[in-house]
Amino acid sequence: MASAAMAREWNCKPYMTPGTLLSKSIVANRTETFEISRTKKVDGHPALVKVDSTDQTFQFYECDPPSPNYKQGGQIRSASNTSLCLSPGDLYRYNYHVGNFTKYPEDADERISLEPCATVHSLTMRRQWFMVTETENKCLSRVSQQGWKTDEGAAVAAEAVLVEIEDDDDEDDDEGVLDDDEEALDDDEEALGDDEEALGDDEEALGDDEEALDDDEEALDDDDEEDDEVKALEVELVD
Repeated sequence: MASAAMAREWNCKPYMTPGTLLSKSIVANRTETFEISRTKKVDGHPALVKVDSTDQTFQFYECDPPSPNYKQGGQIRSASNTSLCLSPGDLYRYNYHVGNFTKYPEDADERISLEPCATVHSLTMRRQWFMVTETENKCLSRVSQQGWKTDEGAAVAAEAVLVEIEDDDDEDDDEGVLDDDEEALDDDEEALGDDEEALGDDEEALGDDEEALDDDEEALDDDDEEDDEVKALEVELVD
């Protein structure tokens, strides 16, 4: 009740339906699933960790900007307790002394945890503030840490169910770090286009050379198998 009242008072509303926190990599042909740990902590708050499977879901809430410093966006909240938000430990703000974006706060733990949702303009709100971008798949939306208008996300992101997420570099810690990587997605699409072009070449070779027929059919089977893997990946994300 309290969390619902908070959302109404601050003029927040759910965007899309709750979803599982996933990362996908077409190039590496894998998906990774994340949830909030019941045992691991970041500064006393439950940590985001990588798992084999989960029934935990998260909800993106679209909210009115809490001050003119923010663009349109919102928070990623636990679907089971909407008073708790995904909270990166840091963000990147422009540092005029070095002429580039640098980590802020400098000594912050960059891991992601579940913290009480901020309801007023503050550093916590700034860390929890995300923007959402729709994708071609209606069941998936990209969500990236936004912070202030002048900030650069702390290499954080999620996709609406959400997400593009990367592992923490330390494999002993299973904390996930979200990463917004548009360039990688563009490369994936280009690679898929190259595969289709190569497939067309194989079909032309089938008509020209009977002796190469078996090899071409085997190559086509390999291409079909790769396509099936990508589709299976997309289905897993949708589920």
